[in-house]
Amino acid sequence: MALSLLVGIDNNFKTKILAQALTKYETLADYNWILQCTLEATSNLSPVVLFTDGNLAMIAAVQKTYPQTRHLLCIYHITENVKKKAKSKLHGEMINNFIGDFHHMHNSYTQCQFESRYKEMLTKYKPCRTYLEKKLYPSRESWARYAIGKVFTAGVESTQWVEFINGVLKKHLDCGTLLKELVREVERELDKESYYKRLNDYYGSNPTISLPSAYDSIFKDIDSILKECLAPIPLSLQRVQMKQALLYQGTLITIDQYANPIDLKVNEPDNNPSDIVEYMYDMLQIRLQDLLSNLNNTEIQEI
Repeated sequence: MALSLLVGIDNNFKTKILAQALTKYETLADYNWILQCTLEATSNLSPVVLFTDGNLAMIAAVQKTYPQTRHLLCIYHITENVKKKAKSKLHGEMINNFIGDFHHMHNSYTQCQFESRYKEMLTKYKPCRTYLEKKLYPSRESWARYAIGKVFTAGVESTQWVEFINGVLKKHLDCGTLLKELVREVERELDKESYYKRLNDYYGSNPTISLPSAYDSIFKDIDSILKECLAPIPLSLQRVQMKQALLYQGTLITIDQYANPIDLKVNEPDNNPSDIVEYMYDMLQIRLQDLLSNLNNTEIQEI
């Protein structure tokens, strides 16, 4: 039997098991039934964003049962599939080059940039042309950074949260596990989540006094707004970013230098073919040229 888990992220950036289902098969009918049950249990409340792997039955079920949901694909599973395809179609250094160029294409910040890199890959890797045209390109709106960058995903780009829960359950289960034992393990995980929520609420209710920091001095006005809108853990993450902002390095340039991009020596981050995207938060995320691409030079007052 197949265990399906629907996992969400709460306001403390912690994993929450929202639903679980056991089915004999993993067909379109099975997934339709699972998703329909969630609608019945939540008075027709469908998720705003949903990540899944590339299972065709699940993709079809989401389109039918959750028509208003923005369905995105797990970049980890896509990357693994890209690696397998590269190893079956290419040889030598071309394998790593293909994987690296895929990451480069995936991280495109604009659609124009994506299309340009996609065409380069078509020309450079002809043995993989069919895979690029028939498999990756049609689903680009579900995984390319330019398409999902403006969608709130709480920093998620893969089904890693579900895989984590699966990993925890597998430590205690095997092929001989009884159904009641499976239910007991799932309930144990739910109890842990509930305990953490109560503990976090308790700590958040206690006032604390600390030494002045960057967020309550330099960014005092911004921090006061964030405190009204964010839960403790997301607030702490934003405060870390405020502290890091004091360590950023920048180079002063003139308007003339911006008008001549050749004069701008801004390096893009290297793509490690063996990794996925979510390790790159501390690396350069966007180039100045891309950030200002939609502005006229006359609108820029100072850089």
